[in-house]
Amino acid sequence: MDTTNHDDSSRSASGVPAPRAIGAPAKAFLGLLSVLALCAFAGLPKAQATDQGRAVGEEPLLQCAVVVSADDRLLTERWAATQDCDKPLRTRVTDRFLGFTCTQATADSVACRAFLPPPGSRAFDTSRHFRCVDFAVTDTEIGTVFNRMREWVDFSKACDWSRSGELPATEIDFAARKTCVVPGGLCISVGLLTPIGKVRLRQSIEKALREFGMMRSGRLGAEDSAVPAAWPLPAAVER
Repeated sequence: MDTTNHDDSSRSASGVPAPRAIGAPAKAFLGLLSVLALCAFAGLPKAQATDQGRAVGEEPLLQCAVVVSADDRLLTERWAATQDCDKPLRTRVTDRFLGFTCTQATADSVACRAFLPPPGSRAFDTSRHFRCVDFAVTDTEIGTVFNRMREWVDFSKACDWSRSGELPATEIDFAARKTCVVPGGLCISVGLLTPIGKVRLRQSIEKALREFGMMRSGRLGAEDSAVPAAWPLPAAVER
């Protein structure tokens, strides 16, 4: 007797179960899931595209005219959004004699670094030219003390004190132990200068004091720092 079930259509000729056809309701359900997944994916934020759009929307910075001191020692570079150089968005100053540069990207973000002055940088020594020197001093209990020193080159050989704040100059803040470049007003701590930069700074201060008759001779002292916190006038400097 033939006991084979001829009605069993779920098996193939090889005996392996044949795949069953998916009904219409199941196909519709799967199609709905696919649409929902596609919509959810499309709704995700595209960070890269957003960042690119923001970058494209920002106005590029344009470089303003570079301010160079008369002796080519000091450089002040500025960048502004619409050539509004009175309100720069980025500033960089460089002292090619002492060997340092400072960059300001935001109001409270200033980064400075020192570099070894290259060969031939002695040509940027301000004392080789006619220069104006302005000392700010204060009377204290120990005597008159230096607070600041500013020097700049003027080939006209006439120091216009009313414009001293506008001309490219080097400014030394004795109390804060910093040296600065103006215009720009960016300063570096003296302790960050290279050994050559420290020696040059100290020598330029001593030379200015001697040339302007404020110091008898020799050096200001044996302090390790190039700029002591305070220099009293008695003993080292004539009154």
